[in-house]
Amino acid sequence: MLCHGDVHAGNVIALQGAFSGLVDFAGTGWLDAGWDFAAVPAGAVGPLLDGYGDAGGETGGLGPRIVWCRFQLAVHRLPGHRTPEPAALDAVRRAEALLDRLGG
Repeated sequence: MLCHGDVHAGNVIALQGAFSGLVDFAGTGWLDAGWDFAAVPAGAVGPLLDGYGDAGGETGGLGPRIVWCRFQLAVHRLPGHRTPEPAALDAVRRAEALLDRLGG
């Protein structure tokens, strides 16, 4: 699915209290929809998912995938992180595949 990839308050445009648009499309790509919710404050994810579903987005299984995307962001932001070993990358790919199967 084509996703923005970096949805957070700094990239959302609101006019008169209503969503109007997005800016900063540098992270846009063919991504899992979970990435569009990964940087959203936890308390706002539920209402955003409701609106996403109302607009025709598929929400089934999206919750665990959002958690996985948040986890990946957190690991990436660890201070002093190094490029992971190939075996670690393979483990991440297998975990992603499992979450995908479980989450739909």
